Amino acid sequence: MAWLPSGDRVLAFERGPRFIAMTNLSDAPVDLPAGSTILLASTAIGDGLLPVDTTVWLRPSPIDRAGGPA
Repeated sequence: MAWLPSGDRVLAFERGPRFIAMTNLSDAPVDLPAGSTILLASTAIGDGLLPVDTTVWLRPSPIDRAGGPA
């Protein structure tokens, strides 16, 4: 497990190269990583934003994992 850089009041970590978990504890929606695939979410997700008080489990974009543009 490795912590990922994230905004204030957002927890994000990866477990290996194919799994990211993010929890938004802030008072505003935050952007999800571009090109990621949602595996499971604790509430409905729309518009590429992680809602307040929501956790999401993601598969990162292959481009992100290769060090390319997000």
